[in-house]
Amino acid sequence: MERLKFKRKKFKILVLKIIFFVLGRALKGVSNFDKNVQNNILKFPRPFIIKLSLESEDINLYLKKEDNRLKPVKQSDYSDFTIYFKDIETAFKLMTTQKRLDYGFSENRMNIKGDLTNALIFTEILEYVQTYLYPVFIVKSAIKKIPKIKIVNKIIVRIYLYFISIPFGI
Repeated sequence: MERLKFKRKKFKILVLKIIFFVLGRALKGVSNFDKNVQNNILKFPRPFIIKLSLESEDINLYLKKEDNRLKPVKQSDYSDFTIYFKDIETAFKLMTTQKRLDYGFSENRMNIKGDLTNALIFTEILEYVQTYLYPVFIVKSAIKKIPKIKIVNKIIVRIYLYFISIPFGI
């Protein structure tokens, strides 16, 4: 039984590492195209570094604001804004859209270090990214209010994300 729990934990850690990688590249890709995301990024001060972190494991995603875009960076000694997930289960459920992000905040499953305004801005950016990444039936369970995006724009950005941004980081 212990061995099964250990394997589940390892699996969830692997999935979270993959999701953080994909999320970083998706944020970069969406911030290249979507004007609403770009306008939200403009609200962050300059320079600005965001960190998503799982406290119990060494899983981190660093995002840096450059030219009104968010770009993933390998490492940073400093972050202006940090979201700490309290445990693997919470991070796994939130990042795999089994639970809505706003529930994670309200149920105190995450800690935020930094300005709360930046947390709200980043949450809105994540909602746009999820809208582009996932089909509607998944997005409905992950987001309270789905952002209105023209279907043509959604298709173009989705193709760019799936075939260029995520695989190649462009």
